[in-house]
Amino acid sequence: MSQQGSNKNALYIAIAGAAVVGGAILYHLLSSKNEEASQQASKVIEDIDALGPPKKDMNGFLSFPYYKEVFTIIQRHAKAKFSKEKSEMLVRRRQLLKDGKTQEYKDLVKEMIQREEATCGDLLQDAMDHIGLNEQEFMQMHSIYMQNPQTQQILMSAQFSPAQQQGPLKLTRQKTKEIFLDSEERKLESMKKMMAEQQQNPMAGQDPMEGMMEMMVEQAKLSDDMYERHGVDEDEFNSAMLHYNLMNDPEVQRKVMENMRKLGFGGMGGMGGPMGGMM
Repeated sequence: MSQQGSNKNALYIAIAGAAVVGGAILYHLLSSKNEEASQQASKVIEDIDALGPPKKDMNGFLSFPYYKEVFTIIQRHAKAKFSKEKSEMLVRRRQLLKDGKTQEYKDLVKEMIQREEATCGDLLQDAMDHIGLNEQEFMQMHSIYMQNPQTQQILMSAQFSPAQQQGPLKLTRQKTKEIFLDSEERKLESMKKMMAEQQQNPMAGQDPMEGMMEMMVEQAKLSDDMYERHGVDEDEFNSAMLHYNLMNDPEVQRKVMENMRKLGFGGMGGMGGPMGGMM
């Protein structure tokens, strides 16, 4: 595949929120570290210890079943810790979008991402230190599991799952599918716009971190648009998508493939997740 083709696939996957599973973690690890001690670190360690001694495969990596449990624990505690603050910031973010305050909106999206990254990254660092895994080993292991569609799908489910059981789902299967299909159309238009802007100003996409941030801002807009149109927030929608296993629904898969073809992408690739998990 050409470099241009790879970049296009990465763009679609990133804004879809699929192949950036653990994106908050990886983004945090690749950028500056937050030195503040996590208040929930001890709870995370307790839950990890309850799994028993670390289990490794023949290559010396954490076995996938064990890593999946550790990953799920970190995601659950990070979401719980950030939950209240996130809710308050979402109210502000949606109002900024309504008011057309573009720069303030982008700044708040960036702040939300950084705070969630810091929470998740700190818990991850505590967990890896406790298990005895350095950053390089983690990155290599995570990359391997993310390249396998089956293990990737499992990690996605862990990332998009709610922090705790919220009670019975409010969304029916049909309503969830309708929201997804509507959101896909809006995502398609957003992608076309972003790709057109990149073609007009190719040098603007030279900074990978800046490009990633722009994609996350677009993802936030899609999430806020979904809330405005359907009264459903992203966490509730993602929970319903996972509960009904809609990414394996033939109509949903056809829609994803159709949109990728319209954008000139080749194949499903890493697609297969709900709206995203970092907003």
